[in-house]
This record gives sequence, structure tokens and C-alpha cells, in this order.
Amino acid sequence: MNKRLFVLIFLCFLPFLCFGREKISATIEFPQKIKADKEFEVLVKISGLKNERYDLKLTLKKEKELSEIYNFSTFKWQNSLYYLKDEVLGPNFEKKYKMRLKKENFDTEGKAQLILKLRQGKKVVFEKKEDIEIEKGEKENFKNKDYLLRKNLDFKKDIYSGLLEKVEWSKNWPILIFGLLLFLIGLIFLIKNQIKK
Repeated sequence: MNKRLFVLIFLCFLPFLCFGREKISATIEFPQKIKADKEFEVLVKISGLKNERYDLKLTLKKEKELSEIYNFSTFKWQNSLYYLKDEVLGPNFEKKYKMRLKKENFDTEGKAQLILKLRQGKKVVFEKKEDIEIEKGEKENFKNKDYLLRKNLDFKKDIYSGLLEKVEWSKNWPILIFGLLLFLIGLIFLIKNQIKK
């Protein structure tokens, strides 16, 4: 009797258990073959998420982490070993990423895995792996390109910092005008007192 009651209760709650869980699905679009010394793009599409934020990790692995990913928040390349914090906001997400192999891995060739992971807190809630083919690269080609990329990024940073300074000025102008008015009123008051004497 107790077993039947337990089974009946379990069957009643089964639909809630099934539908309450996330059914995350993702597609990763990328070139099937890449050169070790060239950047490549990866389009990530994710659906079935809660309406919450997730950390995202996108990495190229062959026994060890091989790649770097461009972080658009910091305008810097970062090791793919690390997650991009609060990168994904559900329920649906789509974004294109730039990736490249680290310089020390330009002699890598053969099959590797492109791995996508989603994390909430310290718990990995989703993982997907896809095979990718790597062709050996030349270090000399990359150095020139990397130097130019850094120069361009530094130029962009200068533009952004100039814009930020302008924004700060535009935010503070009412305070500066108010201070100037107080100074002028004080000056007029002092001049009137001197005239009366």
C-alpha cells in the first residue's frame, strides 16, 4: 500500500520535475578548418535559458587550452581558460566572438575541440563540444598582425578616454556654473560693502 502511494505521488510530481528544469540548446558556427596563426570567428546561439545571467567560456582545447578570446568589454584578448563574467542573458542569446591560438601554439596541427560552457555561480549548467581542424601556422606572420592590432586598440582606447573626459565635463557643468555664480555673488557683496564704507 505504501509503495503504491509513493509511486502515485511520484507520478503526480513528475511533470513538474521535467518542465521545471532548463532545456538549454546551443549551436556553434565556425570554420571547420583554421590556420594556427590566423584569427577566426565563432557565432554562438543559445536558447532555453532562464531569464538570468550566465558566465560563458569558449575555448579551443587539445590536451590543454590553446586559445585566446577577444573580450569586447575590456577591449583585450584574454586566455580562453577563463570565463567571460555575466556574458549571457537569457532566455535567448546570440553573439559573434573573435578567437585565435596563443603564440606558443602556432606549431599545433590536427584535430582539436571547440568547447562552449555556461556557468551560474560555480555550477556548469551546459557544455557543448565540436571538432575543429587546425593547420600549422607561421609565427612571423602573426607578430606583424598582432602589433598592428595592438596599435589599433591603443588608438581606440585614446578615443574612448577622450570621450569619457568630455562626458565627465558634461555631467559636472551645472556644479561648475553654480560655483562660479556663488563666487560672483560673494565678490559683488564684498564690493558693495567696500563702497558703503
